Amino acid sequence: NQGLYIGSLAAGAPISSSLISFLAAGAGAVARTVQAKERETWVSVKDFGAVGDGTTLDDAAWDAAYAATPTGGTLFHPVAPSGYLISTKKAIAKHIRLVFEGSRAVANNEFPGSYLLKKSTMAANGVEITANGVTWDGGGVVGASGNTGDGIVVLANNVTLDQPCGINCGNDGIRVGSDAGVNANTFHIIKPVCSGNTRHGIYIHDGGVD
Repeated sequence: NQGLYIGSLAAGAPISSSLISFLAAGAGAVARTVQAKERETWVSVKDFGAVGDGTTLDDAAWDAAYAATPTGGTLFHPVAPSGYLISTKKAIAKHIRLVFEGSRAVANNEFPGSYLLKKSTMAANGVEITANGVTWDGGGVVGASGNTGDGIVVLANNVTLDQPCGINCGNDGIRVGSDAGVNANTFHIIKPVCSGNTRHGIYIHDGGVD
């Protein structure tokens, strides 16, 4: 019952969340640290330095946040109306959920509240999903003028894309399967928004020749 002793902590100095207790309301609750409580929810790209201003490259921050997201966990993208700028393909190779906070897209004149922005010089696909059971919630991929390659590519089974966008991409906005015959089965694409793409808005490969 001694509470928290700060000692000679300098004014304005931060206090580690590992030193602060959290206790949920209700009988039987067990005390934990605030740090443990915060880490149970999701991994935010901004916790690893993502800026989301559409001009600062967020590759390193995004890659670190993805690496820190456990299988079965959630990778969270806070509101970033100008987008998280990327220059390298993002491979989703583990069963996770990607959440993009904010409003949904309304064609190419109103982007979603948060999304991945392909750099103008980017030739690769924006995102390739290769793990079964991935869920994508909101947001999407938008291409800056001059980019090539697809936006979101699904190369796995039981993938759900819930209100995604594929806008202004240099090839397909959203693609399921590949030219080499890699198919995706039992996928769900719910209320997508695709516009301004060089080839197709949504392209579903049927296993034959394109």
